Amino acid sequence: MIDVDTVEYCWNILQQYIKKTDEPHAAEHLIVELLDNGLADEDIEQLRSINSLFSSIVGDNVDLGVVDMYDNEEWEE
Repeated sequence: MIDVDTVEYCWNILQQYIKKTDEPHAAEHLIVELLDNGLADEDIEQLRSINSLFSSIVGDNVDLGVVDMYDNEEWEE
């Protein structure tokens, strides 16, 4: 299980070093990696609360089935 408070803390630090124009790409990369690695449903909802960027990216990726597609047996072959 991931500690979402730690993710938020790390993201706040990283924002100091990432150009504003690169933030969406960096946030999406981070979020997709977390989702791909089996983030629990309750943690996914906590990610949404970090900020509006995280909320949007989580929503886009959960709605596209990024989380659910790895539960499909076809992806395990």
